Amino acid sequence: MPKLPAEIVPLVLECLRWRVHDLALCCLVCKLWHTFATPWLYERIWLRDQTRLLRVFETLAAHPALAQHVRILELRVFPFGLRAERLELLESQIVQSIRAAENLEVLCWTRTGSLSDRVILSMFEHMHQLRRLELTGNSRTWSPALLATRLPPSVRDLSFILPDRAVLEHIPLMLQHLDAPLQGINLLCMDSSLVTDAWLSTLATLAPSLQRLSLVGCKQVHGEGLRALVTPHLREVALESLALEAGVLSSLALRMPHLTSLTVTYPKKVADAPAFFQEVSHIWAMCHRLHTMVLYARGGSAPVVDGNSYVGDDSDDAEEGTLRDTAPRMSTACLHQWAASPAAATLRVLRMPGVGVSLGQLSVMTSSPIAQGLRELVVQLYEYDMDTLGTCLAACTQLRTFHMFSHLRSDAQYTEADMLRLAQAGGPNLTHIGFRNRVWLVEVAATGERVLRPWDKSAGLFPSSMLVVRS
Repeated sequence: MPKLPAEIVPLVLECLRWRVHDLALCCLVCKLWHTFATPWLYERIWLRDQTRLLRVFETLAAHPALAQHVRILELRVFPFGLRAERLELLESQIVQSIRAAENLEVLCWTRTGSLSDRVILSMFEHMHQLRRLELTGNSRTWSPALLATRLPPSVRDLSFILPDRAVLEHIPLMLQHLDAPLQGINLLCMDSSLVTDAWLSTLATLAPSLQRLSLVGCKQVHGEGLRALVTPHLREVALESLALEAGVLSSLALRMPHLTSLTVTYPKKVADAPAFFQEVSHIWAMCHRLHTMVLYARGGSAPVVDGNSYVGDDSDDAEEGTLRDTAPRMSTACLHQWAASPAAATLRVLRMPGVGVSLGQLSVMTSSPIAQGLRELVVQLYEYDMDTLGTCLAACTQLRTFHMFSHLRSDAQYTEADMLRLAQAGGPNLTHIGFRNRVWLVEVAATGERVLRPWDKSAGLFPSSMLVVRS
């Protein structure tokens, strides 16, 4: 078999980008393949395994030239069970590796208790390309004041996981240390009262050009702080598990003419749902560039198991409109409003896990302009009807990813054979299909028929449908 021309090799290997196992094998083929595969092998280091973490940093510390290929480093685990001497050595190897990673653009270090002042003092010295920094918000083992002085001025996106009071108090100082206005901030909290409207108003004066805003689990954010923080520069907004007052979402619509991505959570009280859907519909009507919509039910919400909606078995309860079910449900009227809005033609991604959708509502959606450009659809179903579901999928000709969630007690019990039938009924661009916690790749066999293959774990990424719920 003749050798591949040298100019073809990088084009072939680029298709394997971020596929660590495959790239590692490619490095062993020959010197030419090793030359092209090595930079991509180390471009993104995604550490969620303790054994791999030890080996990676041992390698990078011993071979600094490899560290220069690293552009994305995600450190999500830490081997606390090691002896003290080994932990000290590991910390030293991590610092050496990061100092040598002069081209690093994204650094995520989120394991609580693993970050220290010794690391912060040393690792940022040669980091001039860093654009996004994500850290644990628990400052028990490190000093936010020190970070404020050592933070690379090149940072444009700042993210903290479960930030404590000390971290929040020093974020304004961190922003003052940057050489340009912050473009993105992400605060992932858990029912926290530390982030308030007053704090957001203070932040607004230091971040006048925000393009990405994500607030999760901030129960003392009611709206005034958001009004101060939101500007026409915003492109991506995530407001999850906040305590927003009625009318706040609607009032923000006019301030976000360039909005492309919106993430919101279903209200805690079902009685607030009609007003909530009206506000979301208003955003759809005003934001003509919306291409990603995520609406999900927060963790702990009642499961959707059927289509009932009223308390009791007698008609008196129904006449009084007493809500039987606290389970989150989609509004048919809202779907019709979405379908008639300008955003229907621009929408590419729609994810609604945990929010019950009937097959009738799905039919409304897929027979509207929403279906024309949709690339990814994630829904929570509670009915079983293969014919209707197949028709809905066939209508979405541009759809690449389709994922269904359902409760164990619902009628939506789809088998792998059912998923194959749906994949065969789907449009020509369908490449991923999933049900509950299972995901398959849709491929074409030699016979020309579509077949399913389990999700490729070596791709180095989780399925996007599994990464929606954060509160």
